[in-house]
Amino acid sequence: MAATRGFLLSRVLWMSRSLLPEFIPAASRADIGRATASESCHRHSSVRRRCHGRDEAVRLAYTHYKPDDTAKSTTLPPIIVLHGLFGCRRNWDAVSPAVARATGRNVFAVDLRNHGDSPHSDHMDYPLMRADLELFFRDRGFSRVSFVGHSMGGRVAMSFAVNTPDVVERLVVVDIAPSYLPPALTAQWLPWQIQAMETILWLLSPHMSLDQARQVADQFLSSQITKPYVREFLLTNLRKGPRMFEWQLNLKAIKQNLKTVTALDYLDNGGSDVDTLFISGEDSIYIHAEGHEALKQSFPNARIVAIKGTSHFVYKDKPEEFVNLVRDFMSEASSGVFEEKEEFRAEEPKIRHVP
Repeated sequence: MAATRGFLLSRVLWMSRSLLPEFIPAASRADIGRATASESCHRHSSVRRRCHGRDEAVRLAYTHYKPDDTAKSTTLPPIIVLHGLFGCRRNWDAVSPAVARATGRNVFAVDLRNHGDSPHSDHMDYPLMRADLELFFRDRGFSRVSFVGHSMGGRVAMSFAVNTPDVVERLVVVDIAPSYLPPALTAQWLPWQIQAMETILWLLSPHMSLDQARQVADQFLSSQITKPYVREFLLTNLRKGPRMFEWQLNLKAIKQNLKTVTALDYLDNGGSDVDTLFISGEDSIYIHAEGHEALKQSFPNARIVAIKGTSHFVYKDKPEEFVNLVRDFMSEASSGVFEEKEEFRAEEPKIRHVP
């Protein structure tokens, strides 16, 4: 076993030099971590392996976090937390319960289709992901909700607000613009990430333990992704199957639908008057001047806050500041945290920097 692992690790180093692109701008920004689940949460999973039809909504796996004051929470719309591409609800295990406590609302962190414990399907686009959420809401009798969506999850939430605004009370979009993505993200980083995940499976022996497999995979990723918690974001998805290691997410479907998921016209030029808070990472490149113009056109009631010293995964960099912003936005505190709504109807969206 030691010789086998040594051979594989040496092969990892060679493969990492030959496969990885020299320029991966998003890698240094993708710092999401796996956290310990709250003791007060309830987890619900769906059978994943069934192949679903083209227009069939799937029932999403989720974790329910209850606030301390459960009596108050029943009168407030729940908050739905949506993860990004390649992520899962477990990435929010530390932040979701904090949001529930801070806002006094029920929080439901869900796995989007082809991610986490939710069902797999060959098809993946924004109308289908909206349909999944609509089914989720019908099953629970939700007539009105608020969203906290990161990256692709933010796009899903924006799409929902554009198409069914009456259902959305408030919208928090985390480091993603309505109609912009960094060109290098779609041209280099995401294709490389898929290729790297495919290569990792080829490197792993079925005789390895899960810890050993993650060590090999971590070694492979470390030559280009220097932050351990960024690598852990991907490795959370690695699991030992009946015959070989596999990714919990549906990598094949994500690869096949990548152009659709990253398309810039997914809102069909639509907009929404839903009160929306965009939280961006100051060091991130996902929201910039071009994104501000799209914000002004698509979300006239948008508020933009940049948290200093944070990257694309802003909620991981500074979780306390992030939770406080969500709390104040959901409660519409008048203590100076936000200016009055009218101030955000100016020619350019209002931007505030949080230290």
